[in-house]
Amino acid sequence: MIKILITGGAGFIGSAVIRHIVNNTDHRVINVDKLTYAGNLESLTSIENNTRYIWAKQDEGAFKDGKNLPLKTSDQRNTYKIVASRSHMSDETQTFIDAIDTQKEKELISIGSSLKICLVAEGEADIYPRLGPTMEWDTGAAHAVVCESGKNLQKYKDGEYSKHGYNKENILNQWFVVQNGIKL
Repeated sequence: MIKILITGGAGFIGSAVIRHIVNNTDHRVINVDKLTYAGNLESLTSIENNTRYIWAKQDEGAFKDGKNLPLKTSDQRNTYKIVASRSHMSDETQTFIDAIDTQKEKELISIGSSLKICLVAEGEADIYPRLGPTMEWDTGAAHAVVCESGKNLQKYKDGEYSKHGYNKENILNQWFVVQNGIKL
């Protein structure tokens, strides 16, 4: 399944593209829209409850199935769910996972792409440590969704968290962790 990011998806053209993708393919769509004068969410009501459609509006929240994210909380699960890359499990990531202090049994979910970030936003997972290389385009849209869900994506180095930034000269992301926590 392909995941497609559309910015400005509540506009006239963007909403038509999103409706076409959701209604005619099995692809997932992430819509990030500031909803200024040109955006109209009414043009997307026919798909707002589709499980393959996620959208976020700055300062108002992230939504899936027509509901605010997260859809679940850690308290609703018997395990502590950790998402990690299926193809880039580094020794550092494994050490980080091993050091997580939880009373629950740890459950590792290995999937690809920035879907891992969205699983944390949805409440389907508790944490996503990415202690390996990614690019800004791998994380940008999902970062907006996770922040609007009340969770965060933070730069992680030597046990310290700091703000993760974009539009840098070098577009390679530093290590980061996605989880509940203090917004920086």
